[in-house]
Amino acid sequence: MHMPVKISVIVALSDNNCIGRGNDLPWHLPDDLKRTKEITMGKPLIMGRNTYDSIATRRGGKPLPGRDSLVISRSMAQPDFDNVFVHATLEDALRHGQEIAAKKSLEELIIFGGAQIYRQALPLTDRLYLTRVHIDIPDGDAFFPDINPQEWQETAKESYITPDQIAYDYITLERR
Repeated sequence: MHMPVKISVIVALSDNNCIGRGNDLPWHLPDDLKRTKEITMGKPLIMGRNTYDSIATRRGGKPLPGRDSLVISRSMAQPDFDNVFVHATLEDALRHGQEIAAKKSLEELIIFGGAQIYRQALPLTDRLYLTRVHIDIPDGDAFFPDINPQEWQETAKESYITPDQIAYDYITLERR
C-alpha cells in the first residue's frame, strides 16, 4: 500500500498576484528556474495548453525533459512525445498524474499553470511552492487566485535579492 499522492502547486507571482504577461513570465529569475527544475524533476506536471505551448516554444517545440507533461486541452492533438499526455479535464489529468506518481513512488504531482488551471486546482491542493516576486505588474494578463491565509501554514521561507535589486521569497505553504 502506498501513501496518497499530494497535489502541489508551483508558481512565481508578483505582489499583485500576476503570473504572466503575453503568455510569458514578466520577469527573468534564473535561480527560480533552477529551483523549479529541482522541485519538479521526475514528477508529473499538470498544465494548460497555453503553458505547454509557451514552454515548448522556448524549447524548439519540445516539452520539459525528465518530467511527464499532462496537458489539459479539448482541442490539442496528442504530440509525438512519450512524456506528453493530453486530457480534456483537470479531473482526468489528476487521475493520470496520480497513477504516474504512484507507479514511480513519488510523494507528489505538480500543478504547473496557468491561471485557469491554478483556479480549478487550488481547492484540491495540499502544498504551495511560491516564489513571491516583490514587484507589481500592472499590465499583467494572468493572475493567481487569492490565497486564504486561514487555510495555509507557512513551513519554509527564504528571501533573496537579485543584482538588479528585485527582491523575492521562496515560500512553502501546507494546507492546514
